[in-house]
Amino acid sequence: MVKEIHDCPENCEKVREFVRERDGVGYASRVLDEYIGKAVLSLAPLPDSAAKRYLVDLARFNALRTV
Repeated sequence: MVKEIHDCPENCEKVREFVRERDGVGYASRVLDEYIGKAVLSLAPLPDSAAKRYLVDLARFNALRTV
């Protein structure tokens, strides 16, 4: 159904309803938080530096951005 959105715009509302019913946005947010946590933890062994802080900030920025 998602692949066909451009060919069948009427599917757009069906996809939105599917995502709403299954808390798709909440799920995606939780998964994103897990990946951000893993990314930040993977940087922990590195010595503190401006580059490390930038990478941590960049990872966390993904949770704050909006589309």
